[in-house]
Amino acid sequence: MMPLTLERAALVRRLAMQGYHDDQIANLLHITRHTVLAVKQRAGRDEAIRAARAAGASVRKVAEDFELARVTVRKIAPH
Repeated sequence: MMPLTLERAALVRRLAMQGYHDDQIANLLHITRHTVLAVKQRAGRDEAIRAARAAGASVRKVAEDFELARVTVRKIAPH
């Protein structure tokens, strides 16, 4: 199975925001329901990281809270 491209992951997020069910998105894009769920969860996690950084949390604290490397947090929320 090919990895999900950035464009297709963005399409998954857009379809989910428009109210499509996971099964519908999976069938439309010919991917597994698990992949749809993973993309949605990652998008939610990334948004929470951006919110924490915007609220003033340090990169170290956010990395510890989300169990990620600091470089990953900096990549998601560069400011």
